[in-house]
Amino acid sequence: MTVLPFLFSATRAGHKQHFLIGSCSLLNAKTSTLNTTALREAEDAIYDVARAAKHAPTSTQVWFPLYAFEDYMSSVSADLWHQLLVKHLNGSKIVLDANDTVLAHSSVLLTGLDKLFVAYASRSERLLEGVAWVFVERYLWTAGEAPNLRFATGVSTREEKAAACILQVDSRLGIRSAAAHVRERFNASSRAGLHAFVERITRMLQESLGGLSWIGQSAAHEAKRKLSGMKLDIFPSERLFDPNGVDNLYGAFSKLKKGVKAMSFIDYFILHSGTLRRYLGSDHYEDVYRRRLFDTTAPLVEYFYYPNSLRISLVALETPLYSPDGTFAMNFGGLGTYVARELSRSFDAVGTLVDSQGGARTWWGPTESADFKSKLSCDLDSTDMVEGNGSSSAGDTAHRVELFPHVPALEALYRAYKHATTSNEGFSVDVMHLPNLEDYTDDQVFFLTFCHTVCTHKEDPEAVKLCNLPLKNLRSFADAFHCPVGSPMNPLKKCTFFES
Repeated sequence: MTVLPFLFSATRAGHKQHFLIGSCSLLNAKTSTLNTTALREAEDAIYDVARAAKHAPTSTQVWFPLYAFEDYMSSVSADLWHQLLVKHLNGSKIVLDANDTVLAHSSVLLTGLDKLFVAYASRSERLLEGVAWVFVERYLWTAGEAPNLRFATGVSTREEKAAACILQVDSRLGIRSAAAHVRERFNASSRAGLHAFVERITRMLQESLGGLSWIGQSAAHEAKRKLSGMKLDIFPSERLFDPNGVDNLYGAFSKLKKGVKAMSFIDYFILHSGTLRRYLGSDHYEDVYRRRLFDTTAPLVEYFYYPNSLRISLVALETPLYSPDGTFAMNFGGLGTYVARELSRSFDAVGTLVDSQGGARTWWGPTESADFKSKLSCDLDSTDMVEGNGSSSAGDTAHRVELFPHVPALEALYRAYKHATTSNEGFSVDVMHLPNLEDYTDDQVFFLTFCHTVCTHKEDPEAVKLCNLPLKNLRSFADAFHCPVGSPMNPLKKCTFFES
């Protein structure tokens, strides 16, 4: 998955052949010995698997015992997976057992890899060559000190090269390059404010669940228990914020081999790779050494079903999604949108299959509740909606937006936002108007910001629907913008979850 950002720069039209010839020259290899057609075919097949997993429309997390790996990848035995993982974790504190649970972030990735292995079963060398070339594309320009392999000239290219170098550093040192910024931006008060912000949205979801007339007492109790017991993964270790936190956490990475006076970039890269491996299984492996400020491969906010945890990336805590001095409308409409959506997954059709203790049992959901099933069957797009080009989107299934998590998230989020503006509990920011937006009410700014979170650099039918469909099913939106009853953004029939 993490090869994608490097792939796109290395495989632009017209640049591929230059990269191929330059790499072979640097490696003292002859291009005439390469079957470039077969090589590109294998490489493209690998990238296609990564793309499919990266752009899956919904969460495809799966968890299963290690011994059941073959249920998802029949081409590789569970025993072989066990052996490979044990070899990979050699020297760490992790001891694997066949009964241990495997948490895979993407079943699409597993399925794609399985199909890839089957397709290349009789020509495994071709696949290995493709994998090797992926490695070459990602690291050779660094190892060979030849950035011209990937970059041309110009200001924008220099900036791109600098960003690529930082990504290489961060892949081994995690939060180190951004530590000063993180420590300055998120002092103790700011961190407490962020936790209070998330907890407010969590409490409103709990209150909304408790107020449902069609939920059973047992299901309501379990849903609220999952929300209250959810692990929040927002900031790096508290040790990072200590006066000598950075030095203490990264002391082992600063040690050089005896007698070595100067080292190249790739020498440091290899040295730190070995140091990083020794931290596998440690308390700070994920929250410090593998955490980055700008991680292009991770969602801004993500809920994990099996461990019942919510992870917020550090970049999601930057403007425009969140500002410690921002208005309620800005922060709830921005970061709050992502947080509410992911929190709502704890009781969606998948979340209701795993309880607060990680046990596999159906405690609610469409198979247990006719009302729940009825809510899910409501078609958000059943009413014609005029989009930017004036065309109707009804019947378009290519970019269908489901009720979960968008509708329950928006309903609870709006309630949390309104509660914050009236109580101001745990917040230091007063309600205020933004410069140049004085003519908009706070509610209107909230909804504008909500849509801003799904903005893209070009017209995207899915982004348009993620903005408009949840909003047209919320009565408060129609009230805020005075949409006439029966208009495209205020249909008579609305799909709701918490609202009556």
